[in-house]
Amino acid sequence: RRKPDPEVRWFWRNLLIPLIILFSFRDLFGHPLVPWTSILALVAAFSLGLWFITYTHEMGHIAAGWRYGIHTPLITLSPVGGLAHLSAPAPDENADIVVSLAGPATHLVWLAVVTPVWWFQDAIFGVEAWEARAVVEFLFQMNAALALFNLLPFYPMDGGRVLSALLSKKMHPNRALVVAAKTGMVGAVLIGVAGVFLRELWGGVMIAIGRGRSPR
Repeated sequence: RRKPDPEVRWFWRNLLIPLIILFSFRDLFGHPLVPWTSILALVAAFSLGLWFITYTHEMGHIAAGWRYGIHTPLITLSPVGGLAHLSAPAPDENADIVVSLAGPATHLVWLAVVTPVWWFQDAIFGVEAWEARAVVEFLFQMNAALALFNLLPFYPMDGGRVLSALLSKKMHPNRALVVAAKTGMVGAVLIGVAGVFLRELWGGVMIAIGRGRSPR
């Protein structure tokens, strides 16, 4: 039986993403060999690619939840990530680990598709098709980065949820959650500090992620 598609909640503040990407191309503004149409096409491709990567990440959690009879009616996409609103918690620690890791696992699927294209992009696109090459490189880098980033053991990120589930096997689940939450607070601070040392607007993005991912 086909599972019902979850509703996707999208906010206007997500338009910050195209603005950030556009700002990252500022060195190309006014370049005689790079028309504005190419820049705007790349901004659109990068933004749509990032939103779709985030959507598939959340669908990974949802598909894993189906295995345990967990229905998910809603996905929220925000500038600092996504959230699958599972209707029930995982039935046990092992199920929680599976559901948590299913999101980052989608990035490995992306990489399995994108990496061969990246390796043979000269033969596929030609040397002059720099826009297509830029999109492929972006998809590769974003999926590699998001796979690693989401596995950091900082609750409520996926790696932090895995940490909480593993600790629950050794101590009371409530205590395990407290330990994971405190680790997540430290992680949020570290991410924010890292943002301070990154250049310009991307540093602000890291600070926003640290603030948005801090446990509450």
